[in-house]
Amino acid sequence: MKKSRNTKFIIIVFFIVLIQSCAVGPDFSKPEVVSPNSFRFANPQLDSIVNLKWWELFNDSELKDLIRIGLKENKDLLIAASRIEQARINVGYTKADFGPKIDMYGNVSKGNMILNMPAENGTFENFGAGVTVNWELDFWGKFRRSTEAAKADLIGSLYGKRAIEIALISEIATNYFLLIDYRTRLEISENTYAIREKALQIIQSRFDKGYTHIIDVNQAQIQKGIAQVAIPFYKRMIAFTEHNLNVLLGRNPEPIETHMVMTNFSMPKNIPSGIPSDVLQRRPDILQQEQNFRVANARIGVAQAMRFPSISLTGLLGIGTNDLSNLALNGLGWSAGASLLGPVFEWGKNKRRVEMEREVALQSLFMYENTVLNAFREVEN
Repeated sequence: MKKSRNTKFIIIVFFIVLIQSCAVGPDFSKPEVVSPNSFRFANPQLDSIVNLKWWELFNDSELKDLIRIGLKENKDLLIAASRIEQARINVGYTKADFGPKIDMYGNVSKGNMILNMPAENGTFENFGAGVTVNWELDFWGKFRRSTEAAKADLIGSLYGKRAIEIALISEIATNYFLLIDYRTRLEISENTYAIREKALQIIQSRFDKGYTHIIDVNQAQIQKGIAQVAIPFYKRMIAFTEHNLNVLLGRNPEPIETHMVMTNFSMPKNIPSGIPSDVLQRRPDILQQEQNFRVANARIGVAQAMRFPSISLTGLLGIGTNDLSNLALNGLGWSAGASLLGPVFEWGKNKRRVEMEREVALQSLFMYENTVLNAFREVEN
């Protein structure tokens, strides 16, 4: 008896190990990237900027405040944060397929026909209630590959949010300095216009007295007109830049106050450089594309698993009677079984599903490689 029990236990363990080890589809391997050991214009004597918050080089509290607001209120960043939460929920949603599904049911019916035949007593009543269990075994790794894809999608969404943060900081800083630049240009244009207007008055007076030619007056008028046209142009550019900044900050278009001018900024003596090329492997856009490739690779396994039959265990436990008052007295009824359901002939549909997923994975790999190339180009530039 004991030997028979041990044999059954060994068979069950072997069956579970077999199920867990059988997962169709290619296993993920990190794409290999051929990269130079250093950048073309790298200076090994300069500091590295791997962990540098570059916007702090300007020592501008207004810029820091704008970046802080943008990282908190920017709508694209909030969307990215929501996508992370969605991906995290999707992991749990996908993992739920591993376990058995338990459902309950209840029914009541009354009539005078049973299977299209008249009831013997004129009418009949039927009552029932119970619980059903259905467990599809992950024999081919369909659920494991789906969970692998969901986890990779979660990690990719984290890197995606980080990439948006980096781009957002750059956009805020760029628009901030553009705003200061346009305001400086506006001030210069207004001063230039005032000077040109006074110059025109002087030349006009000299012409009226006969000391100069009309050509001098015309040239002075042209110079005044050029200066005058620049004023509304820079006012318009200031408004456009303020609107861009407000959108980055998650606000409605409104004026943005700045107290800094270009002459207040002093650039650092040396721009930090000397980044080793393997630092590119830390860029969030590259890491995100790597996880996207992993998602596509795992979905090949899901598509392949769908070509094989699914194995399910089912069970039912319930009660039924023709008399509601005897519902709890009739005892429990039960049933258990196993089923196998799989495709036989679907005109190559399942095969082509796998081929499509392979092409999607290949596209994702090319996108990863292209992201790496663009990253090198950006840093080199």
